[in-house]
Amino acid sequence: MDVISNWLTIQATCLMTTAISQINDCCIVYYLIEAGFIDYRKVYPSMLKKLKILKIGLGERHTELKLRDVQLWIEDNEFHDNRSALPQKNKVLELNGNFIQYVDLSKLPFWIRDDAQENVCFTRSATTLSYFSSKLKYKHRGIVIEIISDVPSQEFIVFYRNANTICWFSIDYTLKNKFDVQIKQDLSNNTDTCNRGGNSKNHSRILKSQENRNRLQRNTESIKRKVQFNEILTKLILSGLRLRGIPNTNSGFHRLYKMTFDAAEFAHRDQIRRNILNDISSDSPIKNNWSHSKNCKKL
Repeated sequence: MDVISNWLTIQATCLMTTAISQINDCCIVYYLIEAGFIDYRKVYPSMLKKLKILKIGLGERHTELKLRDVQLWIEDNEFHDNRSALPQKNKVLELNGNFIQYVDLSKLPFWIRDDAQENVCFTRSATTLSYFSSKLKYKHRGIVIEIISDVPSQEFIVFYRNANTICWFSIDYTLKNKFDVQIKQDLSNNTDTCNRGGNSKNHSRILKSQENRNRLQRNTESIKRKVQFNEILTKLILSGLRLRGIPNTNSGFHRLYKMTFDAAEFAHRDQIRRNILNDISSDSPIKNNWSHSKNCKKL
């Protein structure tokens, strides 16, 4: 009789396993497990245990609506260590949470979760099941929930859909903190290196800046000297025309003035070019001023 009883138990378990594989409603699966009709360890290769039960608020626009009985299950590592042992009751935390936003899972940084473990979510609430079924029907969509606790721990949970199962994971900052520490150390080392070699670089930048400033000053002096030459030449020509009694209302006055100006500028072209070249090759503003006054006396 014992052999027949064991055989019937095995056959019933196999039939139940086949039926469960065709069930898409996680509520029915939960009822079967909770009622003790099946042993979860015989259906799946690993044993799960209930970790938390959440009551989630959906924000200021839906203050009257709460998602209840959101059960977070995780893989039981103790079951892997001792498969013959019966599952033990663990303390289940009942917490509150708030909806934060929807996210695109494909755009999340790689450090945000541990891909090695996939946690599942169950519920006995038809409202909760309907909410997750409708909001997670889009591919790559996730729902971010912030856990509310007395201790400000900044704990966030992301719900997502994998085939017909609602899964979840906690945002893990461990890897990010390691990256931040490493980046901070690298930046500190780079700063020390830059400080050691910074004196020569700063000296080169200062010399280049001074050279550009001197070049600009020389060009400015050359332009000023050319303008001053034109002003003196204009005064001399106008004085000569007035001494000769040629009024500026005369029709040929402007033509005579232009011819005289061009002739004088052509006659002094070598001197003008020489002064400009001296300005370009000279670095001393004092020397430029002295040469400028000397040339003005000659004019």
